[in-house]
Amino acid sequence: DFDVEWTIQAPHPGYMNLSIVKPNADSVGKITYEIYETILTIEPFAEHGGDDSATVTMPTDIVGCEEAGDCALQFYWHSDLAGQTYPTCADIIVSGSGAGTATTATTAPVDASEEGSDETVVESDDGSEETGAEASITTAPIAATAAPEVSSATPVATIGDSDSKCNRRRVRRA
Repeated sequence: DFDVEWTIQAPHPGYMNLSIVKPNADSVGKITYEIYETILTIEPFAEHGGDDSATVTMPTDIVGCEEAGDCALQFYWHSDLAGQTYPTCADIIVSGSGAGTATTATTAPVDASEEGSDETVVESDDGSEETGAEASITTAPIAATAAPEVSSATPVATIGDSDSKCNRRRVRRA
């Protein structure tokens, strides 16, 4: 289990999904992020300002997340009122899905629209620590059983080559 905390500074009611996503590039190199598994949904979400949190259980059947960049934890807030989405991601390594060796404590950004506001401390097996946004990996429990293959995935965000991963604010127009 791990805790997810957030601060709503400007209420924009809608819903929030916390998902494990995997990057995918098409034939021209355009990167999208496909939902591997949604692990938390809160609806209604962000009806009022202030601090809130939830405790989430990392699934034990995650596969293919053995290196940073293979998978990310995505906090995806959709505002029905504003018609906007606020995705924020952090790379994760899931123990038991491959050769991950680091353990971490991660804090997510308090405002999904502020880039670079997260602080992460990574402690390696040798006891050394690394601090900063570059150290954004999280280790999950070791899987007890083999997971089934993912049969389909849903695209969740599209970004250009120069954008940073998963944290671009998008406006949807009707």
